[in-house]
Amino acid sequence: MAKISILIHGATGETGGGIVEELLGDGSYDISVLVRPQSAEKPAVKALKPRGIKIVLADTAKQNAEDLAILVHGYDIILSAVAAEAQLEQLVLVDAAAKAGTKRFVPCGFTTISPPGGVMDLRNQKERVHERIWYHHVPYTIIDVGYWYQISWPEVPSGRLDYAKLRPNTTIYGDGNAPNILIDKRDIGRYVARILKDERTLNQRS
Repeated sequence: MAKISILIHGATGETGGGIVEELLGDGSYDISVLVRPQSAEKPAVKALKPRGIKIVLADTAKQNAEDLAILVHGYDIILSAVAAEAQLEQLVLVDAAAKAGTKRFVPCGFTTISPPGGVMDLRNQKERVHERIWYHHVPYTIIDVGYWYQISWPEVPSGRLDYAKLRPNTTIYGDGNAPNILIDKRDIGRYVARILKDERTLNQRS
């Protein structure tokens, strides 16, 4: 059975790295990664080549959709795991995917879930990416995960854990019983590998 060809943008980041590991372990995927030219010689990128991962050099912050479409043509899936501050760089990648006829686009959603509409700036940026996907009618799967356990432990009176918290905060909203969604960062890649093999997840949120 032919492997699923997948191009991953953000493969050396915290989330992307875990996804790559699980896709490799799954064995169903032929993996390529999209890397900025200036990052090609970084140890994390060079370490991918001996593992059979193809390196595709492109800069989504500078290149246009037409040029990117040539580079991304032929992949079954394009998956984005970009950094929080680079969410809107996905817009040109969606445009390129539409031109290239990509079978499935997976936007970066590996963070806290929040409704759109002024609640969280990051969520509003993600919504712009989703809207671009729908505008082009690009097949998609949106994978939402919760806040990482690794950065969500409570503060202690001594403050000894504050150095490792993303944003130390002791605010309790409402009566303190509001539901939340948490995930172990190490599980994200495992879920992604299973979700993308399942045709039932096409054009769905998972």
